[in-house]
Amino acid sequence: MSASTSASPAIETIPFPPDKPTVLASPIPPSIGGASDDEEDEGDAEGVDDSDSDDESEDDDDDSEDDSYYHVPGKTMKERRKNKNASHKVELPPDLDLDLPLYKPHGRWAWTYNKPIDDTETIKQIGYGAQAEVYFKTGRVDRTTFDYIAKCWNVWNEWRGFYSELYLYSSSKHLRQLQGVCVPWVIGVHSVLGGIVSVAMEPCHPVAWTEAHRNMTRKRKDAVVEAFRRIHAMGVLHNDVELRHILITPEDQVFVIDFQESKSLNPCADVELGRCTQEELDNEMIRVKNMIGYWDKTKEYDPTKPTGHTFYVPTDEHRAKIREEKRKNDEEFGFAAAQARSKKAAKEKLRAEGKEVSPSPEPVSLSAPAYAAQ
Repeated sequence: MSASTSASPAIETIPFPPDKPTVLASPIPPSIGGASDDEEDEGDAEGVDDSDSDDESEDDDDDSEDDSYYHVPGKTMKERRKNKNASHKVELPPDLDLDLPLYKPHGRWAWTYNKPIDDTETIKQIGYGAQAEVYFKTGRVDRTTFDYIAKCWNVWNEWRGFYSELYLYSSSKHLRQLQGVCVPWVIGVHSVLGGIVSVAMEPCHPVAWTEAHRNMTRKRKDAVVEAFRRIHAMGVLHNDVELRHILITPEDQVFVIDFQESKSLNPCADVELGRCTQEELDNEMIRVKNMIGYWDKTKEYDPTKPTGHTFYVPTDEHRAKIREEKRKNDEEFGFAAAQARSKKAAKEKLRAEGKEVSPSPEPVSLSAPAYAAQ
């Protein structure tokens, strides 16, 4: 969903770490130095100051240009893993710029570069797995409020696929040019207190999207095949094809997500992006067509039969209801309520044992006059 001046809505609030993600620079994870200057899509970005940006790259085929989007200095992940038990101290590479963000957005999100997302609110958890959890959230950058998808990685776990997926989205040799076409727009990478790293992405659609299913129209099946054709044309093997990883908008636009298991014809050892073959790409296309029933043209779409799961972006009314439920839940089960119940139980236990219970002290006002008089 593109940036808008009003936040869209949601259905159940999932408690989640602090409310202000900050732009994640290279210290976490330490293996990535960040992105340097890259091309901007000036027509799509609003409010972008072009005076500080470099000229657009003239040659997208230059490897050095491509690597500048995502710089990985120092040791590879395998080398780090081999020595991870030797010491908890992280030795940062000498060429690591700690002030550079891990990812530099482009196109319609170029204006958010190096800016934190303020006033964030978790609306609903929409997915989870062994490596990451996915949330539908709302937040604000400058004066623009928008919905976004937060793919959250716990820094205490092994980030299998984090580096390689981010690299794929960053590299013009891979998925960067397909953002907004058949893969989601990436807004940025942010850190959240509590050991969480969040990759913020634009939702597929402002209203709803549906997971792929065998019971789809021929137009949608063709769109799914075309999306994978584009991805394979960039030499990227998804390597974890599932119906839930294929999202379709009401306008029949297809977005493929979750590339943490991917391989490529153009691998990168520094981020453990493995190499695939053309045969693997061809076999994956066959698998995709089998999954959606592409070959069986005798069975047409039947609207009376079940289709894929549909996620509806919550309305403002739903969001207001969620906030009220969360407020009541916090009052009943939040930290302050739990602390009060604990104190009450302790006093009752002392009374039952016949011990004297001292009254709770009156709260002390620290207003300016009272504080000065003490």
